[in-house]
Amino acid sequence: MIAPTTISRSSIPAIQHSGSIKQVLKRGSDKKMAVQQHYYTSYNSVKNARGGFQMLARSADLEPADQQQIERLLGYRIPKGMNEYEIERHPIALRYYYQNPESCLLIHSQSCGNDNYGRPGNFFAHSLAMPPDLFTSIPPIFFWRSPFWCTSFSSKHAELPALSEMEIDPSFEIEQVWELLQKESARQILAALMSTVIHMEERVRPIIIIDSADNVALWIAALSCLLPPAYRPLLSFTTYHHDPRQSPFTITGCVAEAQFQPDASDYHSYFILNATSGKMSQGEDTAYTRLLKKIASEELYEEILLPFFEAHYDQCAAHARIDSELDQLAATWISA
Repeated sequence: MIAPTTISRSSIPAIQHSGSIKQVLKRGSDKKMAVQQHYYTSYNSVKNARGGFQMLARSADLEPADQQQIERLLGYRIPKGMNEYEIERHPIALRYYYQNPESCLLIHSQSCGNDNYGRPGNFFAHSLAMPPDLFTSIPPIFFWRSPFWCTSFSSKHAELPALSEMEIDPSFEIEQVWELLQKESARQILAALMSTVIHMEERVRPIIIIDSADNVALWIAALSCLLPPAYRPLLSFTTYHHDPRQSPFTITGCVAEAQFQPDASDYHSYFILNATSGKMSQGEDTAYTRLLKKIASEELYEEILLPFFEAHYDQCAAHARIDSELDQLAATWISA
């Protein structure tokens, strides 16, 4: 059994909310790619003559298979330990799911008050289906807390326009990633998280982060920036899920109020970063994580990591999956 290690709370900074992202990470594609939309909530449908949770509206060209997958992934429950009526405290669930080289899903689920029967627990989900190439440079987590997301509806129109491109400005501040990397303890945690991501395919050990949804978003953003551009669209995540054991995502966030209590076997079956208890599963020291531990600033990122990304861009793009090959590339790079 792998015993959890202890982490310092000071290595988990509070995320800041401010203006738009500095364009340190440039968009990787100028292609015009259609982005299909989907709304879902609990309401009374005149057209269907029924109430309850159901699709509210969608783009006409949204594929039926994409709609079905969206509706499997968007479910939201208020954490057990939170007041049902304190909506502003309920965590936001930003979810990203890679399907295949042609399609991925970005889903924003948020608590929105009472349902159509007057009961608490309603939520509104605004989802997008699009090609993953849009996220090679600006990772999907950078649309965390974007004002683009719809959280309520004012009309009952059944059709939403398709977006001609990604008409969303990323709102996550990349400076927060550089601030996080300045802390040696945070780099140690990120290295452990990254080693788990790299070996996910062979060991199937999902990541659970117990913390505020904002801090979960920060860890995901840092991991995304530390991945080669071609791998960023492959990392699935949710900033919040009420039951991490049932989550289909590689990285799952869970607030303390959800009352998820991992036991010793969970720290072995999953990689758990528990900011509430200060415990963390043990990670593995690998060639790529040793490279990452050196990245303590934006300058070192540009000096050490960007040349590595550029040298292996075509190879990573052709490989098209996150696995131990990244360690092999790093080992060769370090020894060269």
